[in-house]
Amino acid sequence: MVKTKTKPKKRRTFATDKHNSKTRADAVNKVNPFDLHV
Repeated sequence: MVKTKTKPKKRRTFATDKHNSKTRADAVNKVNPFDLHV
């Protein structure tokens, strides 16, 4: 049962990681120019 739960969890983590990476890059990109300006 642990293996079955780990498989879907890992797949979801991959998709979430990709989404998080894009969101994080966007946030950093937006914060970077602001930080430089300030």
